[in-house]
Amino acid sequence: MRGSLRMSSEISANSQSIPLCSNLDHAYLNEYLQTSPLGILILDDHQRIAWFNREVEQMLGSGGVSAGCEITALCENGEDVNPLREYLAARNGRWMNLSLKQSGDGSIHVKIHAFPRGAETLLYMENITVISALSEELFNFKSAINSAEDAIVLFDNDGLIFYTNPAFEKQTRWSADCILGMNIDRFWKESLPREACEIIWRQIRETSFWSGEVACRRANGESFDADIRITPIKEESQSVAGFICIQRDISRQKKLEKELSMYSEILERKVDDRTTALSKLHEISKLFHSEETLEKRLRLVLIAATAGETFRFNRAFLLLVNEDTQWLEGKIAIGPSNPQEASSIWSEIETLPKDGTITGALQTYLAHPGRGDHYVNELVRHLSVPLSNHSSILLQSLRNKRSYIVRKSKTDIDFDADIIHKLGSDNFAVVPLLVREKPIGVLVVDNVITQRIIVGEDLKMLNVLGSQAALAIAHAHAIEALAQKVKEAENANSELRLSQQKLVESEKFAALGQMAATVAHEIRTPLVAIGGFAQQMLKTEDKSKKNYHYLQIIRDEALRLEDVLNHLLYYARPSTPLKEEQDINRFLESILSFMKAESDFNNIKVDLRFDPNLPRIRFDRNQMRQVMINIFKNAFQSMEKGGTLTIETRSDEEWVFLQIRDTGEGIAPEHLNRIFEPFYSTKHSGTGLGLHVSQRIVASHGGNLSISSRLREGTTALIRLPRKGG
Repeated sequence: MRGSLRMSSEISANSQSIPLCSNLDHAYLNEYLQTSPLGILILDDHQRIAWFNREVEQMLGSGGVSAGCEITALCENGEDVNPLREYLAARNGRWMNLSLKQSGDGSIHVKIHAFPRGAETLLYMENITVISALSEELFNFKSAINSAEDAIVLFDNDGLIFYTNPAFEKQTRWSADCILGMNIDRFWKESLPREACEIIWRQIRETSFWSGEVACRRANGESFDADIRITPIKEESQSVAGFICIQRDISRQKKLEKELSMYSEILERKVDDRTTALSKLHEISKLFHSEETLEKRLRLVLIAATAGETFRFNRAFLLLVNEDTQWLEGKIAIGPSNPQEASSIWSEIETLPKDGTITGALQTYLAHPGRGDHYVNELVRHLSVPLSNHSSILLQSLRNKRSYIVRKSKTDIDFDADIIHKLGSDNFAVVPLLVREKPIGVLVVDNVITQRIIVGEDLKMLNVLGSQAALAIAHAHAIEALAQKVKEAENANSELRLSQQKLVESEKFAALGQMAATVAHEIRTPLVAIGGFAQQMLKTEDKSKKNYHYLQIIRDEALRLEDVLNHLLYYARPSTPLKEEQDINRFLESILSFMKAESDFNNIKVDLRFDPNLPRIRFDRNQMRQVMINIFKNAFQSMEKGGTLTIETRSDEEWVFLQIRDTGEGIAPEHLNRIFEPFYSTKHSGTGLGLHVSQRIVASHGGNLSISSRLREGTTALIRLPRKGG
């Protein structure tokens, strides 16, 4: 009967009985068996279920078990049937694990223990489904931990290690036997200060987590970097039972990061250097094109190649293609001839004022040509080669359109002993100067003083410099050619205009000369008579009488009119100067002596600054006298309240200079540009021909007359006459 047990002096099943204690209450025994946490079954001698308690029914489910069925019918797997029969038949009292069916297509894992009692068997059954799951889960967890690449170590609240996985042993080089029971601090103390260890312990106890990088020690004393993460292991009561530490060896990672950082820094530095170099080259390129003359551009190319702010080569040589002669000709070079001269030049360069920019530095060097360039400029001319010389490395560079570094010990082209001998250097670079494949020339650089080896990195930036230099040189050639064409056109146009002006002036002057000659002839005769008679009457007239003053006026006006006639006649019919070799200083003294009365009357001080070594020159005394009187009178008239007239003479290899400077009121800018125009005057009296005639007289002597002036400061007239000819 399911779930019941007959209470008698013995429990019987199929003639087998289990003796019971006589003093044990049968009801109590029945309750005890029914409420047992273990499943209990009684099997008959045919291994059929004779009785089972409520726990068995709980395990297998309602309807999952019934009295009279064979125990093997409960097996989930058919493979367990024979082992179960053998186990029951063996009657050895050991435990056996089984999987049994549950009602509703379920299953349960149990552990059974059989106690034979005669023909019957008392069978205890324990549900181990959860334990099996936990065991499997624990097995899987342990397998995962043991297979993990990261080191895992478990330690208690005191830091004592009670578990490590193989990765930890491999990482630290300690065996598991040595590690277990060791304090976790031992792996950190040698690399962390005591305060840091205390911080770690405080943090994992208070915040339940800590992570960071620590330099750990292996068993052999070797240090390695580890990324560590520590998390508490908590019980159901939330109390901390221990800690799990996951430790990853990041030495390789740190090494790679360090190498990457170093490589990144090197790369950034190279990028910065290249950017700076390109920026410098951009500034240099702009400076190349800002200079107008070819000579300055060529010199700038060499300065850029040798300046300490740019490429720092010791010497640089420029050779240009001459298409007319079909030669590669040495043009210009820069650099010292020996170490002593180099030291002196470089020390001098250091003292030059600079504004901190590449452009400023190069312009400073351009304005202060090196005093040691004579030797290399002689040398560069000896580097000239005909374009037909195919063996020259210079022409190979042009033909192959590529740069070369030449070393005596190693070169990728035929060894050019001649160039090495001429340069006195067995390590130099050759850079072709090309514009759209057209050869312009070559740039040669070396470090003959410092002996610094030229490398491929130097060549990369030199190629950029070479391309910019080629453009600048070609541009300068084009500008010079264009300027020559413009100059030729301007000269032709100027000659045409001059011819037209001369034609018009000749016709005008012919008519004017005819008229002036007629007027002068008709006026000069009575004018001379009037002046002559006035002069004669002055000799006999009493100076105290009023008529004496009138006669003076008549004489002076007659002389003024005669002077006007002379200017007019020269303007209309300029005469060819009759030049004789004379002393210009004495000539000026004679004129000043003639005009002394007038200068004294106007309270004018005359300051003479004559060059005693002034050469004698050829000039027309009468015409130049007219020029000087015109200039002196203009100066006297500008100093109505007195002043100083400074007259200076000097000379150079070609010219003799006469400079007349007054301290008068000066000439306004709007009048200064017109003072040489005929009939233009700022004075109330005069014809306006004085300066015009003077300029023409000086020009007829092969010289020129210029006037400069500043208001309230004075006027300066500068006459330049040729020392020879004219």
